[in-house]
Amino acid sequence: PAGEDFEAGEAVAAGFQVYRAADHEDPDAVMPATGDENGLSLIDMRGLPYDDKSWGLLLDQLTVKDMAKLILNGMYATVDLRSVGKPATVDFDGPAGISSYMTSLSSTAYPSEVVIASTFNTELVYRMGVMVGNEGIANKVTGWYAPAMNIHRSPFGGRNFEYYSEDPLLSGRMGAACVSGASSKGMYCTIKHFAVNDSETNRDQGGLCTWVNEQAMREVYLRGFELAVKEGGSKGMMAAFNRLGTTNCAESYQLLTEVLRDEWGFRGAVVTDCIMQLSYVNADRCVRAGCDLQLALMNLNAVSEETAGTTTGRQAMRGSTHNILYMVANSGALEISKAPAPVWLFIVAGADAV
Repeated sequence: PAGEDFEAGEAVAAGFQVYRAADHEDPDAVMPATGDENGLSLIDMRGLPYDDKSWGLLLDQLTVKDMAKLILNGMYATVDLRSVGKPATVDFDGPAGISSYMTSLSSTAYPSEVVIASTFNTELVYRMGVMVGNEGIANKVTGWYAPAMNIHRSPFGGRNFEYYSEDPLLSGRMGAACVSGASSKGMYCTIKHFAVNDSETNRDQGGLCTWVNEQAMREVYLRGFELAVKEGGSKGMMAAFNRLGTTNCAESYQLLTEVLRDEWGFRGAVVTDCIMQLSYVNADRCVRAGCDLQLALMNLNAVSEETAGTTTGRQAMRGSTHNILYMVANSGALEISKAPAPVWLFIVAGADAV
């Protein structure tokens, strides 16, 4: 009942124990090659299946430093990697159209998603996605942190303006159409917030635990994301701040690997929500769970030596790198990169170097 205090049982309390990467080593893992010279570039990977053997040769060219640089510096961008000819990309918010907190970028402001969903018009939403993709080309923006796909569980939900509906089918069909439209112009969409993001209060303090049974998860709260992946072809996903049970969504192997990738066939990258001022997100656990990119910069949420210096850890970093590169290779990034980069990217690169 509201206002009562409850004490967590032993099983729940155990979920909050400190994560140690060393406890999760695979004795059969093989140390991946690094720093090879195979003469491949990211442009050579475009259109190749995710499991094509050429990907292995390309990934062999990367050093551990390359992989860490890519994984740990994903704040509204992905960094360049000269060893494989990957350009830097610009990734911006948000569900009502491209928005930037760091530049003077001007773009079209669309109605909130709940208004858009009220039209029940998937063709209209597809055309909106196309227009956002066109604006991305014009402004050298390749990634879009949108659309937002969570369910209106309560009228008081803090992000209801960003989410389509209380209905999972309507949400999924709208999101899939929007993703498909933007993707047709070479933009990758990072749909969010995966999953069951239901409250703004305390959601970014690591203390909000969301409890839900599997049937409700699959029939209601995951269905929209599933359709955006299967029908819309989304190659990006943003993990939610909240915990699913006691496990942070960005660290949930069951959510990000077993359901998203193994069941739905998702191929692409998962990014955290913005973690610049957070301490509870563990980068070691993220990469091992299937969360590939830290929405941070200057290596502020770094992987430990238990990941960067071990066989299992390096394999996880290689997997995350593969996912990010696959997303970028199958976008318009390689064409957009031929134009001059925006000034703010040079500022961020300089800060990172310092």
